[in-house]
Amino acid sequence: MRVAGDGTTMLTSRNGNDFTARFPELGGVLTETLGGQRAVLDGEIVALDEHGRPDFGLLQNYAGGVAVAYFVFDVVVLGDERLLDEPYEERRKVLEKFEPSEKNLVAVTPPTATPICPEPE
Repeated sequence: MRVAGDGTTMLTSRNGNDFTARFPELGGVLTETLGGQRAVLDGEIVALDEHGRPDFGLLQNYAGGVAVAYFVFDVVVLGDERLLDEPYEERRKVLEKFEPSEKNLVAVTPPTATPICPEPE
């Protein structure tokens, strides 16, 4: 997820496919949280079942009408600071300060034992 300073949001896959129009409910969800800072976040769009649990099958067959959310697990850029060169634990400290105002649309996932983005060598 890429968020501009004005809150404009772009959702892209790891392959560079643009999913912004497919999930309009996720556009601008972090505007208030970021307070005008731009950001590049790593995460996953998930479809939620009737109990609020992620359901991969619902996302595969997504045609709207199903609740979706963005699960954030890493922060790569915040404001003018490129964080990818920082250790994963430091990036997590930055991310854990986020308090999304749209808790039904954005969640910061618990840290993983192994970072999703490998540390630079």
